[in-house]
Amino acid sequence: MKNILPLKNLAIAFLILAAVFLLPLCVGVWVPDILFGKTRTIASASSDSGVKFELNQFWNNVDFYTTELRVIEPSGHENTILVDGDASKAWNAKLVIDEKKRIAYAVYVGGLRSQELSW
Repeated sequence: MKNILPLKNLAIAFLILAAVFLLPLCVGVWVPDILFGKTRTIASASSDSGVKFELNQFWNNVDFYTTELRVIEPSGHENTILVDGDASKAWNAKLVIDEKKRIAYAVYVGGLRSQELSW
């Protein structure tokens, strides 16, 4: 009977740790993002004229994620445009650039969600 108690406690601790990671994931929150606050580039592209684009996402310390489009001109000038201040987690996306219209199309993983971003 004595040997079962430590195993039971270990199993309970494991279940608690699993719940800490899995429950937030069910609502679209990745726990390491909360703990480490890392900004992730989920898409990048370049235009024919040399303008570089980065679609970045980070945990906004309140609820869910902030997504920004960073535009880097060949001269080095940078402009950051807020895309969504209350976005859901995106692991990656694809950026398609229409330089004539000054629009970047962001298509998120699986193609279930897309956005038209003017710069």
